[in-house]
Amino acid sequence: MWRSRSALATTAPSHAKRLNARARALRAERLARTEGHIGAVAFSHTGDPGSGEFGDAVILKAVGEVPDDLSEL
Repeated sequence: MWRSRSALATTAPSHAKRLNARARALRAERLARTEGHIGAVAFSHTGDPGSGEFGDAVILKAVGEVPDDLSEL
């Protein structure tokens, strides 16, 4: 995520199905330190990609300037 002139902007999610929770958290830490980024979130959720039905996300790690309410992103 990065800050635009008036709001936070997000990058496309990175699907890391093969990574465990620790690896996902480390990936978020690296991304948050990448030039131009102000923060990153690693999360997990389950669901059916075919129907688009997914359960609530579980935050694994939030790094940097991440808003408390992620529902608007």
